[in-house]
Amino acid sequence: MIVSLLDELGDLSMWSPTHMCKAIQFHSDFCRLNN
Repeated sequence: MIVSLLDELGDLSMWSPTHMCKAIQFHSDFCRLNN
């Protein structure tokens, strides 16, 4: 799941779980699952 999401965004190395939660606010459920 996380790999697929990051892969769609592109640069895997630029994304951390924290950055994703802040940048991808529409994935609030995803962020809650990973916090």
